Amino acid sequence: MAKFDNMTIAQLEGEMAKLRTKKAALQEQLREAHIVYDKMRATQAAREKITAMSDEERAALVQAIKTEGIQSTEEFGAL
Repeated sequence: MAKFDNMTIAQLEGEMAKLRTKKAALQEQLREAHIVYDKMRATQAAREKITAMSDEERAALVQAIKTEGIQSTEEFGAL
């Protein structure tokens, strides 16, 4: 905070503008990281569920996918 105490109002305004720009960039990076993280967690969870299934359950799942297909994002909703 001592860094800011010796600044003029114009300098503080400029510094705050720079900090807002950095904050926006960091927020975008965080958003992108969350997207990848969420996809990875969903994939991991799906693999764990499939691994826990019996052979009969897996066979039924494969048959259902072959018969009914996988819905598009528009039909199923965004994950």
